[in-house]
Amino acid sequence: MTVEENVFRAAMEAIDQKDRARARDLLTRLIKKNPESAEYWLWMSSVVDTARERVFCLKEALKLEPENEIVRRGLILSGELPPDEKLILPDKFQTRAWRSTLDRRPSFDDLGNMFSWKKMLLAGGAFIAVVAFIIFALSNPRQSKQTTMIRPQRTPTASQTAIPVLTLAAKDISSGSPTPLWMFLPATYTPTPLYVNTPHPRSEAYRTALRSMQRGDFQSMLTFLDQSLALQPDEPDLYYYKGEAYRLMGNSTQALKFYQQALALDSSFAPAYVGMARVAASSNRTADAQKYFQKALSLDEDYVEIYLDQAALYLQSLDGEPALAALNMAATAMPDSMLLHFYRARALFLIGEYGTALEEAYHAQKLDITYLPAYPLIGQIALAAGKPEDAVEHLQTYLRYQPDDGQAEVWLGAAFAAQGQTDKAMQAFDQAIQVDKQAAEAYLQRGLLYLADGQAEKAIHDLVTAVGLKKSFTGYIALGKAYWLQGDERSAYVQFANAEGYAKNNLQKAEMYTWRAQSLLKIDEKKAAIRDWKALLALPRENIPLEWITLAEENLNQLITLTPSPPPPTGTNTPRPTLTATITRTRQPSATSASATLFLTAMPLKP
Repeated sequence: MTVEENVFRAAMEAIDQKDRARARDLLTRLIKKNPESAEYWLWMSSVVDTARERVFCLKEALKLEPENEIVRRGLILSGELPPDEKLILPDKFQTRAWRSTLDRRPSFDDLGNMFSWKKMLLAGGAFIAVVAFIIFALSNPRQSKQTTMIRPQRTPTASQTAIPVLTLAAKDISSGSPTPLWMFLPATYTPTPLYVNTPHPRSEAYRTALRSMQRGDFQSMLTFLDQSLALQPDEPDLYYYKGEAYRLMGNSTQALKFYQQALALDSSFAPAYVGMARVAASSNRTADAQKYFQKALSLDEDYVEIYLDQAALYLQSLDGEPALAALNMAATAMPDSMLLHFYRARALFLIGEYGTALEEAYHAQKLDITYLPAYPLIGQIALAAGKPEDAVEHLQTYLRYQPDDGQAEVWLGAAFAAQGQTDKAMQAFDQAIQVDKQAAEAYLQRGLLYLADGQAEKAIHDLVTAVGLKKSFTGYIALGKAYWLQGDERSAYVQFANAEGYAKNNLQKAEMYTWRAQSLLKIDEKKAAIRDWKALLALPRENIPLEWITLAEENLNQLITLTPSPPPPTGTNTPRPTLTATITRTRQPSATSASATLFLTAMPLKP
């Protein structure tokens, strides 16, 4: 028996024992896990405390199972649906004892018994007799309308719909695991309605297929869709959902086959183009993906979720500005979408707007605290924004649920290092390497810590590994400094020279020239050193440390004279720099793997 089945059994036992609070807590957990279960919503309606909550639960159940007679009777009783003669209990099942109390409106406290299928024959007849009487007393019937294609209004991926009494116990269903995040929620979350949700009244298998998709059981989803297609072989949405099942299972070839079958039945069926775009995006065929997205928008301009997909595609290419433009198109229709704010935070981070990015990331987390990717994103942005305390808090929370994420461990280590907690930083980097022996950034960051601590040999070991896995400016410069600290100026020169090809801005170029010129003087290559000092002074001086500029000017004044003179003794003008490690952060954001990298800047002493 699964954990979910055990929890459901416990909820039924609580209802039998009239322990409404416990039943409510257990059903809340089940709804969080499977919000597409009409049965769970139905039972929840029997244990909530107010009529408003009861109606809400019944309406959620009705959305999932529109023909469920028990649900409809409950809503008729509440005045939310018009009378329906088909739901009136025949006279032979009505009892005289209940007829004598028709002047009293029945209490919903007995709904728990009414909704038990095992007890329905015992308690249901009497209860529904009262329902029948009230139905005929209702005087404001309303007509319901069914459309061919249901396209619900856009709602956020995890929009809050408060049921105030649903308080959660902070303990896990199964022992030994961290408390599930959804148990800390003050309210339930309603998932985004499916864009394609065509009623198929003849096929219960269709609704079961959609519920299977929500649970991530794609193989069962395919089985039920095949049953639906046996009854309705010409429905494009059924082929579309088969494509979705295969796409989510990683079978792009089969997914495309069924999207194309959907389009063969209806060439204007926009969701099939969206599916094809997602397949193209997953294989980095960006141009094809954008083409299909635009085609879908041309067929249905209200399909605003496409803008979220487009933004995700731009973020995949580390292109923040167009991602923001796409998100702005979606913002009006879905301002409270968690994904909207999550993607906006990533885009703003990419363009260096750390403060605003952090606000957006917090907003996304507020909309759905169960969305785990928001936690490392907040950690990443907070680190870049100079808030390592916030980074530590969110990264530690995330790692309790995803302990094998080496990249998150690297960010956590960088956050500890930024706070001066070297031991904790080292532990985080060690853990990252244990998780992934190929984690270049973990070796880099640990090497930087060893360098800052003056442990040149350990630093060299880690930094050689780091640049062997992933070449970078920071890695080569740090490795050069480690050799310099060890007294091996020739090896230091080689690494400083390697860094030149990876310098991305004037500050990095200036640092490279400063260190390479000094190493050239140490190995008696004065002409090359002069070229580097001049190159440094030719750079725009904004953001370049004054110490480097002064050192370049003083060395040039002594190396270049109007009249020839014997060269100064080796090392006269180039005292060994003291490796005073100043930890700052470079801004190198990435949509998925960038961190606020620790950057050790060793300031050379003046001669």
